[in-house]
Amino acid sequence: MATKFELSTFIKETIQTTGVDVRGSTPLDLLEKATFHHLSGSDPLFWLLPSDRWGMTIGTKVYVKHFAFWDITGSYQAQKKAAPKVWHELVHVAQCLDLGTIGFFADYLWEWILSGFDWRKIDLEEEAFEYEDRFRERM
Repeated sequence: MATKFELSTFIKETIQTTGVDVRGSTPLDLLEKATFHHLSGSDPLFWLLPSDRWGMTIGTKVYVKHFAFWDITGSYQAQKKAAPKVWHELVHVAQCLDLGTIGFFADYLWEWILSGFDWRKIDLEEEAFEYEDRFRERM
């Protein structure tokens, strides 16, 4: 079962000072609405998430695998490395809030099929990666 956890003060402050508004949501809005959950091997979502994927967002819930959890909750350097990835997932939260969870997944699934099942070519992912890259540049 996924275990809920809180983001560190460092990551929250970094997101608030480095993040920008996304689809009408401020970084603070996204931090207040999102919840973070650590996936264990016994959770079915753990097995749905490919091994090279950092996390998955469903509505306002962000699920991360063990290696991402240790980055988010680990040393200062690990958290600094994780902050852009956390921001990427918060962009997905903003997308879900904008499109609705069902609309988000309908768009995501349709584009995944059209892309030949390459999740990196999905417009929603491309948008999240663009925000992640700009976030990293501003850190």
